[in-house]
Amino acid sequence: MNDSGGLDDGAGPPSAVLHRKCGLGGVSGVVPFLPATVGNLGIGHSAHVSVTGYVASAPFPADGISTPVVVSLLDRRQMACLDDTEPNYEPRCVDGERFPLQLATGEQPCTYRLYESSWGVVAPGGFPVALRGQQDLFERLWQLPGAGDVLGPPDDVRAVTARLAGEAGRGARQAVGEWLRHRDAVMPARFPEGSPEN
Repeated sequence: MNDSGGLDDGAGPPSAVLHRKCGLGGVSGVVPFLPATVGNLGIGHSAHVSVTGYVASAPFPADGISTPVVVSLLDRRQMACLDDTEPNYEPRCVDGERFPLQLATGEQPCTYRLYESSWGVVAPGGFPVALRGQQDLFERLWQLPGAGDVLGPPDDVRAVTARLAGEAGRGARQAVGEWLRHRDAVMPARFPEGSPEN
């Protein structure tokens, strides 16, 4: 399952990202997508900076929230390929009753897989920041104490992400995650395990 919240994470739309990852993994890049809505789930930002310098999206349990998503229908080889490319996320099989997923076809699966962040989600004051563009997200982060020390002065986000990207930015990316945790701006985003899929 991928979010459809207009994430500006520099990686492109979900279809392009999956196609690229499948190609690198030597598996078919043909992936059907279906619009859907999932209940009791919100989409925020993972509390880590990716190698591209962006803060990617991540789901979190959120009672009473209904979220539009895009569901990708993967075969087992594609799932294994995607698992190998997501070191900061853990696949989780969730209960379709606790987190009801309503497909555009009208179907409602008993269980389904999603990727939860290993780092939790960005949540200053204990409240997750809802999915937004990188400019808006970084402007929110710059409001936190000590932001200038790890992010630099408020500036064009493209300049910040460029500095954080790649091997040269590894230490700076780690510093951002540590700063978020030190500021109690991270909330765990664990989903209870559902029954395994057949």
